[in-house]
Amino acid sequence: QYDFSKARNHAASFASCDYVMWIDADCVIDGENAERFCRLKSDTPDDVDVIFVIYRNDRGVFSDYIFRDHIIRRCYAAQFEGDIHEAIPIKPEWKRLFARDVCILHRKEYVNEPTRNLDYLERAQRARGTMTDRELAYYCRELLVHGHPEKTVAAYRELVGRTRDNF
Repeated sequence: QYDFSKARNHAASFASCDYVMWIDADCVIDGENAERFCRLKSDTPDDVDVIFVIYRNDRGVFSDYIFRDHIIRRCYAAQFEGDIHEAIPIKPEWKRLFARDVCILHRKEYVNEPTRNLDYLERAQRARGTMTDRELAYYCRELLVHGHPEKTVAAYRELVGRTRDNF
């Protein structure tokens, strides 16, 4: 019920082309970027496994640009993980392409459940007794957005303690 990766995996199971692309309902691809996506399709070498595009968030507390994997070879597509902010764990041996001129715009027009993400993450923590590093990083962000500075610092310290040896 609270697992977005299940929905993504189910949808991806119907894919029949070489690659699968996904975007959220609150994302926009404008005309210029639609053309770039079409060119990307014809310009991508056959051996590329995953394509990262610019993901721009221009609303809310954070305004940022990051590269996110939004296109992946179909044979890998049905492996999303995470109850919320689901992602496909990218394997080191996969060949990557960074499409530096292609952008997906995250534009949330209406926030119907402002604490949804925070609630999902806390529910997952209660159910499993822990969060993944990825979930904990998003949890830090949600705590900050919702005005919980002390909890943010504590969660961030936990995350740093967990990941310190990985850098």
